[in-house]
Amino acid sequence: MHKSTGLARGFTLIELLVVIAIIAILMSILMPALRAAKDGARRTKCMNNLRQVGTAVHIYANDNRGLVPQFQQNDGAWLWDVAVRTCDVLTENGAKRQILYCPGGTLSVKDKDPVANFWTPRGDRRIIGYAWLGKRGPNRPDFLNAREAIYKKPYCTKVTMRNAVETELCTDAVPSLGNSMDGSTDDFMNIPSTILTYSGEFHRAGHMRGRKPIGGNILFLDGHTEWRSFAEMHIRHDTGDSRSNGTTTGTVRFWF
Repeated sequence: MHKSTGLARGFTLIELLVVIAIIAILMSILMPALRAAKDGARRTKCMNNLRQVGTAVHIYANDNRGLVPQFQQNDGAWLWDVAVRTCDVLTENGAKRQILYCPGGTLSVKDKDPVANFWTPRGDRRIIGYAWLGKRGPNRPDFLNAREAIYKKPYCTKVTMRNAVETELCTDAVPSLGNSMDGSTDDFMNIPSTILTYSGEFHRAGHMRGRKPIGGNILFLDGHTEWRSFAEMHIRHDTGDSRSNGTTTGTVRFWF
């Protein structure tokens, strides 16, 4: 019986380089697809969150003369500052705490309170992960504050308001820091706030690509939801809260 005495031939350097190049090409093809799939799943979950918020609002409205939950809070100019009682009403009508936070990015502060999933820095308000456009209470302004906006958006008071199909009720929060009229020089990556100062963390929108948002989900007053690209968004609320992240100084504004 003949026995082979030769050793198995290994890969040459050129062959190894070819294999590595092929793997790199495949990765360059697959990574964008995987990222897009992940973004799509996050976007879908976010939209489902807002649909459930809409359902809770309409359940409450059916029992309360069509009113959107609106309870007084003493302060909190950021759109994710929501009266404690408003949050309670939403959860009492089927909106679980977790759905009040966008699943993407580092927007909300839910991780600071993982047991309750609500961050309550003061007794009268909580911080959620979306921009809540319901009226803040009978003694609060009727319109959002935005010197940059040609048309100021009204806070929602009843589900039967005119143009309910076009009126935003709750949106992905897209905050920025800056002071230009069109927001062209705003920082969308590092939004500072008092509650995060101690940890060195920053807020940003839940749907980002690079240093800019790609858009956000919108819940309308009639209960339907839509995706809105960032190119279609405008500055709709200026908190008047002046901040600095060490690089950019200005006020915190919300886009939708």
